[in-house]
Amino acid sequence: MRSFLVVVVVAVAALIVQADEEDATTAVRRYYRQYLMLRAQGKLNEAITILKKIVELDPLIRGAWYEMACC
Repeated sequence: MRSFLVVVVVAVAALIVQADEEDATTAVRRYYRQYLMLRAQGKLNEAITILKKIVELDPLIRGAWYEMACC
């Protein structure tokens, strides 16, 4: 019985981590769309602010660093 509870707890924890990753991915996509709109409008300072949010969520997204340098 105890081992069953351990398996259930681990499974629930894995689902929570997966949900957090999906939320972060969704947020990055949403921020990137906002960035593209702001860049197209020439609002580069606001675009950089959005890129910083992307980097805070996932600093390994190299494209966000590159776009910041371009802005």
